[in-house]
Amino acid sequence: MTEGKKRLIQAVPKQPDSSIQAGPFHLEIKTQRLYKNGQLVKLTAREFQLIKLFFDRFNEPLSRNHLLDEIWGQNYFGDSKTVDVHIRRLREKIEDNPSQPEFLKTIWGIGYCFQKSEMNK
Repeated sequence: MTEGKKRLIQAVPKQPDSSIQAGPFHLEIKTQRLYKNGQLVKLTAREFQLIKLFFDRFNEPLSRNHLLDEIWGQNYFGDSKTVDVHIRRLREKIEDNPSQPEFLKTIWGIGYCFQKSEMNK
């Protein structure tokens, strides 16, 4: 192999992890699929973006404004309550009891948090 080819191979960026495992959840990044206890959870594109962001930031409370900026973009001028609606729909899909969420918690006065500590029970 020539020196030029070696440099080219070394310049290829490392691929990000293709999946995240957390408790009963398995998130496949490339295929944009979420599994809970081996069962496929059908998500919309926005729901997948939200769950991916929460998986990237376990135990970190994220404000509604932060979620809006990250998922909908900083130029989004719609109703900020869209975050609440998407969180409710996501909870209906991933929680055993959406009215008493085990994983996707509301942190009053701050926002929402996907609590990894709950997964270790």
